[in-house]
Amino acid sequence: MEKLLTTAAVAALMAICLQDFKERAVYIWWFLVVGILLGGLHYQHVYYQQFITTCLINGSLVTLVVLILYAYARFGLKIPFKDSIGLGDLCFFGVFALAFPTATFLVLFSHSILFSFCIHLLTQKHQQQKTVPLAGFQALFISLVLVLDHTLDFVNLYTY
Repeated sequence: MEKLLTTAAVAALMAICLQDFKERAVYIWWFLVVGILLGGLHYQHVYYQQFITTCLINGSLVTLVVLILYAYARFGLKIPFKDSIGLGDLCFFGVFALAFPTATFLVLFSHSILFSFCIHLLTQKHQQQKTVPLAGFQALFISLVLVLDHTLDFVNLYTY
């Protein structure tokens, strides 16, 4: 069952990735599908109480990040929040919060942002649009992590 969920999650993540690269927009139902699949993978590895607790903690951390982004856009950059980050990116942050225990979430979330920044720097000359497909880059990153984790099996993403 885990292999099936992982394969489906990687396929849905790649759909987000491709759609975000191509259109700079993602259908909202992709986030629901990925949230259910990644949340299901997380839920399979922990007890119900742990799942709820880590999702609440991760959700609180995502909320804090979004509030900081809002404050920086509004007071630092002096631009509307909607011009600084897309709705799809915010949705993906929420999906990310369901996917992993808190320690893993913190490492993967921060590394996915760093990965996105590096890939954007490498590809920005070849892109026609100036916006960053953050949800797409993060989806690509999580796909790579899931594939490597299940292929090499060197670390359990769901341990604390």
